[in-house]
Amino acid sequence: MAYLPLLFRIQELLNQRKLLLKSIADAEKNSDLTELKSRKTEYEGKLASFNRKLASIQKSQQQLNLELKACDAKILREETKLYDGSVINARELTQIQMKLAEYANHKRQIEEQILKLMEDEEKLSDLKAKIAKSERICRHKLTSLTEEVKGKILEYQFELNGCEAELNELTAKVPEEWFEKLEKIARSHQGIGIARIKAGCCGACHVSLSESLLQKAKRGEDILLTCENCGRLIFY
Repeated sequence: MAYLPLLFRIQELLNQRKLLLKSIADAEKNSDLTELKSRKTEYEGKLASFNRKLASIQKSQQQLNLELKACDAKILREETKLYDGSVINARELTQIQMKLAEYANHKRQIEEQILKLMEDEEKLSDLKAKIAKSERICRHKLTSLTEEVKGKILEYQFELNGCEAELNELTAKVPEEWFEKLEKIARSHQGIGIARIKAGCCGACHVSLSESLLQKAKRGEDILLTCENCGRLIFY
């Protein structure tokens, strides 16, 4: 069996596997995907903050509405005293008028606070709506890109599975020491441990080979021949 062409194909598969693994890793670390995830998290944080603030405003409004009702009840009670004929002297009348003025002032303050809270609620609701729209757009983009990246990874993985299957099949046919020799040379030559001879030159370093070496390679025998210049395995 001609082992050298098998070694050359094994080398191609090893380098293809390396590229596929890198492609999968790069796809998983997609910078656009990372940015969209970060933006989505940021939007979700802002929306949660708006929800807390709006809930706080609504709670304050409920409390102020209760105070307003209590104030109205006090005013009604004092006005009832004022007009039911139960007031018998000027001092009582003055006290009731003072309480009514105090309650009216307090009511006005409560109403101003409620109005301010309503304005704050409207502003926050508008801001929340804008952020919610941005979050929806971001989420849509993230979903689309995630599916696209998953599709690419599946394609790479499919290629990788085929590559691994062929690699396992071929390495089983080559003597272990030959495979180890290829790996050793490839490690010190950027993954290229074997090259075809082209026009009398090493296909890797492109330096002319001696005539005696070319004659040996032409015989097509399964012997390990190395380039006199770069030390890589060579064959026709």
